[in-house]
Amino acid sequence: MHRPDVELQASEICRLFSVSKTTLFRWENEDWMPPVSRNASGARRYRSNHVNAIARFHIGRLRGLIEHASQGENLEALEQLFAELSYHKFLAGDIMGLREMILRDAMDEDAVRDCLLWISRIWPFDGVTFVEALELLARAASSLGCGVGGDE
Repeated sequence: MHRPDVELQASEICRLFSVSKTTLFRWENEDWMPPVSRNASGARRYRSNHVNAIARFHIGRLRGLIEHASQGENLEALEQLFAELSYHKFLAGDIMGLREMILRDAMDEDAVRDCLLWISRIWPFDGVTFVEALELLARAASSLGCGVGGDE
């Protein structure tokens, strides 16, 4: 079953990608970002195509940083870049990104919460992949000792 495209607020986009509103609004003027509509009160309304575009932008940037970092010897920085790349792959619609984050043990409580927000609002996949994502996030939350329900 296809989920209707949900509208996200600027603050939600900023949280998903850890950017300021200034950066987000600047991106709106760049060629790679789809036009952003506004509601009747003038507030910006972002959709899944915006999330996908921002994630793809980050993936390209991160791949360049990873290539540069792999020439040095800073393995900690390289691991952080790979974790960030996996997160953005997940936001762009690649379930492998979520699997990679969990295999790398790159999930903290905020990441689990953000991923749950993303899949509960505008998950772009079929039902089987949706269930797999929920199971992966439940395991990640359990290993962190945090609940994924409302009784945290």
